[in-house]
Amino acid sequence: MLLLIFVFLTMELIPIFNQNNRLAEGTDSLVLPENAQAIYASQVSDTVYAVDDKNDWFQLSTATPVAKREIYIHPGFTPINRGRELWRMETSGRNQVDVYSLDDTVATSHSIELPVDLNEVQSLSYVAKSQSLTLVGTTDSELFTAYLSSKGKRQVTVLNRQRLAIEGVALSSAGDGLLLWGKDNILISRLNGADIHTLATIEGIDEDIVEAHLIPGSFGFVAQTASGELQYWSMLSLQQGFQIQKLAHLDMGDPQAEWDLMHRHRTVLIFEPSKGVTAWQLTNNTTSELLSFDTAVSAAVNFTYLPNIDKAVWWSGDQLHRLPMRGYRPELSLKNVFGKVWFDGYEEPEFVWQTTALADNYEAKVSLVPLVFGTIKAAFYAMLFAVPIAIGGAIYTAYFMSSALRAWVKPTIELMEALPTVIIGFLAGLWLAPMIDENLVSSVLFLFLFPLLIVLVSFIWSWVPKKVTSNIPSGLHLITVVPMIIFSLLLAQWAAPIIENGYFFGDVQTYLADRGIAYDQRNSFIVGIAMGFAVIPTIFTLAEEAIFSVPKHLSQAAFALGASKWQALSSVVLQTASSGIVSAIMVGLGKAVGETMIVLMATGNTPVQEWNIFEGMRSLASTIAIEMPESEVASSHYQILILSAFLLFVFTFLLNSLAEMIRQRLREKYRSL
Repeated sequence: MLLLIFVFLTMELIPIFNQNNRLAEGTDSLVLPENAQAIYASQVSDTVYAVDDKNDWFQLSTATPVAKREIYIHPGFTPINRGRELWRMETSGRNQVDVYSLDDTVATSHSIELPVDLNEVQSLSYVAKSQSLTLVGTTDSELFTAYLSSKGKRQVTVLNRQRLAIEGVALSSAGDGLLLWGKDNILISRLNGADIHTLATIEGIDEDIVEAHLIPGSFGFVAQTASGELQYWSMLSLQQGFQIQKLAHLDMGDPQAEWDLMHRHRTVLIFEPSKGVTAWQLTNNTTSELLSFDTAVSAAVNFTYLPNIDKAVWWSGDQLHRLPMRGYRPELSLKNVFGKVWFDGYEEPEFVWQTTALADNYEAKVSLVPLVFGTIKAAFYAMLFAVPIAIGGAIYTAYFMSSALRAWVKPTIELMEALPTVIIGFLAGLWLAPMIDENLVSSVLFLFLFPLLIVLVSFIWSWVPKKVTSNIPSGLHLITVVPMIIFSLLLAQWAAPIIENGYFFGDVQTYLADRGIAYDQRNSFIVGIAMGFAVIPTIFTLAEEAIFSVPKHLSQAAFALGASKWQALSSVVLQTASSGIVSAIMVGLGKAVGETMIVLMATGNTPVQEWNIFEGMRSLASTIAIEMPESEVASSHYQILILSAFLLFVFTFLLNSLAEMIRQRLREKYRSL
C-alpha cells in the first residue's frame, strides 16, 4: 500500500514539472465564413461563433461553418476583430455610437452621444461586461470616457488631453484600471464609471510605447516599445504613495510578432510567424516554447488568448487556428515553488503561500517554503516540550520505579495514545489558548520554576540523612513531585502580577507588540504543548521498552565494580539503550511532522516564517486538510497540494524507515545477550 501511494503521488506530480507535456493537445484549424468580421467565444462551452458583414452568425465547431441567425449568445462573450475597430459599435452620426448588447435571441442597441468627432479618435479601448460597457478614447486634444449600464445609465467625462500628452490608452479586463501613455510618461489610474483618479506616474521613458496591457488586481502592466521590447512593470503601494518599478524585460526578435496576456497565469503569449508561440512567465521571468512552426506562416491578425475556452487563437488567411492551453501551469515551476519570487505589488522577492482570494484574477502564490518551515516549527516546539518529559519518564519508569507501580503507570500512559488528536486540538484551541492568553506570564513562569524547583529539591534531598530517605520505598519518589507541581503553580500565580507590573508595565502583550514581537492567541506555544502531549506516549513507550529491555546482568556487573545506581544508568544502561531512545525520538518526530488536527485547530494557520514562539504557523498537513476539499481537480491548486502531500509522505516515510532501521540494529545487537 505504501508503494501504491508513492506511485500514485509520483504519477500526479509528473505533469507539474514536465514542460513539454503540459500541452497535451495540438492545434486545430477552423474555416472562416466568407467576409468574416469577428468571432465570439462562449463563456459556458468550448464553442466559437463568427459573424459576417451581413450579420449572419456561424458556429465554428466543424470545418464547414454552419449558418445561424438569431442565435443565443451569452452577453459576456469576448470579441476578436480582424481590425482594431470596436465590434458591434456602429456610427450613426459624427458623434453617435450604437452599442449592441445581446440577449437571448436578438441584439438590442443603446446609443451613446460622445463629445468628440469619431473621425478624430486616435486610440480607443473598451471593456464589455454582462451589465455594463466602459469606453476610453483620445483625440488630438481630448481624453474622454463613457460608461453605459444595461439599465440605460450613461456617464461621459472629458479631460484636456494636450496637458496630459497621451498617445495611447488601455483598460484592464476588470474595467477598474486605466493605463495612459505618451512620449515621455506613463500614468496608472483608477477608473470608477467615467471618473479617473491618477495613482502613479512614470516620467522620462526611454522609448515610445506602442501597445500595453494592464494586469488586473495590482495595476501592474506589460508594455511593448517601438523597438519590440516587452517590459513588465509593477506598482507598489507604499506609505508615501504609489511607486512603479520595472521588474523584467524581454526582446521580441521578430518585428511581426504579436502578443497577448494570460491574466490568470501572469504569462505573456508571443506569436512569431517565423518561429512559433512562446510563453513568457512574468513572475519568474522565464520563457518556454509552446508551439514551433516548421515553416514560416503568414502574419497573424489579432493573436489573442481567450480565457473562456482557455485557448490562444489567431487569424491566418481564411483559417482560424486554436492552440489549447488546458493543462498549462507556468506558475508551478521549481523557482516559484521553492525559491524567492518577486510578485507583482511586492517590494522585494519573498516566499509567499496564498492560493486563493476574493478576486478571480488574483495571482496564486504557491511557495511551499512557508509550509515546510511551519511544519518544522510545529514539530520543533512539540519535541522541545515532549522529549524531556517522555525520555525522563521512560528512564524513571523503566529503571527506578517499582514493578507494582510500573504495572499501573506504563499502561496508563500508553492509553493516552488512543486519545483522538482532534479532541486534543479542540481543547487546545478553545480552552488552553484562552487560558494561557489570560495567564501568559504565570504560564511561562511555571515552565521555568518547576524544573528549577526539581533541581533544588534534588540537591536538598542529597543532604537529607540516609535514615530518613531510606524509609521511602524505592521507586515511590514520584510522590514528592506532586507537592512541587502545586507549589510551582501557586508561586507562579503569586509572582506573575509582580513581574508583569514591574517589568512589562502591566501588560506583557502590549510590551511585546511595542517591540515588534507579534503575539497571537493560537500560537506555537499552544501547539508545542498540545502536540507534545500527543507525542509523549509514542516516545515514552518506545524509549521505556528500550531501557527496560537492557539485560539486568549489565547493570549488576556495574554495581559489582562499585558503580552507583546513577553511574550504572549513565555509563551502561543509557548507552546500551541509546539506539532505541534515538529511534523513539525519531518516530515521535515523524508523528509530529504529520500531525494535522492539532496544528489545524490550535494555531492561526498563517504561513509566516518566524521562529517567534508566540506566533502561529501553517504546516503541510493542515494546508492539505483545509484546501484540498475546495481545489478543482487537475488545477494548479490541486497539483501543488499533491506536491505538498508527496513531500509530507516522503519526509515521514524516511523518518519512520530510519527509526525502524535503528530498532532492528538494536535487536540484532542484543539478541545474543
